[in-house]
Amino acid sequence: MPLAAPPDGREVSAAARASFGAVAMVLPDDPVTLARLLVHEFQHVKLGAILDLYDLHVPDGDRLFPAPWGEGKLHFEGLLRGAYAQLAVAEFWRARQAVRAALLAQPCTARRADRKRFADVSRGLRP
Repeated sequence: MPLAAPPDGREVSAAARASFGAVAMVLPDDPVTLARLLVHEFQHVKLGAILDLYDLHVPDGDRLFPAPWGEGKLHFEGLLRGAYAQLAVAEFWRARQAVRAALLAQPCTARRADRKRFADVSRGLRP
């Protein structure tokens, strides 16, 4: 579901734990950011489903921990969800870099064709 962009232009995305697969975000300007945000939010969706089925930790009341990615302090479950999502984003960037390296290793004509297909897809994703 698209959200209205905040005045400061920052990225905003969220997953709804009670509605499996529901993700809302400000539509980004480029397909790479869209893919990264979807990967991040779907990790929250997946872990939320697991946490609904299994007790992966003992709730620790009101204890808060500093989030290494700069979101202030969070409960342990928030840290777990954030770390799970951040690891997937790191894998996203690793995989993207591997694909880019493989494309650069292709002959020039194949790279041009791939860039054209990517540009066509990118244009199709923009509102």
